[in-house]
Amino acid sequence: MTRSCAIATTVLTTAGLLAAAAALTTTLRPARHHVEEVGTDDGGHRPPRVLIAGGGYVGFCTAQALRAR
Repeated sequence: MTRSCAIATTVLTTAGLLAAAAALTTTLRPARHHVEEVGTDDGGHRPPRVLIAGGGYVGFCTAQALRAR
């Protein structure tokens, strides 16, 4: 294995571990089922924000599906 390939593998592995840790941290937090909607300046309501841990194509599709609701 060349030096640049080893560095790339290490970087990708580290990024994957950090993403997995972020996902686990998010899922292990207690869920808040009764979150109030936030009022807007024009009197409407904005739903609570949703954090999508992960990314890539699946995260993008999940975000699009949630926005469509």
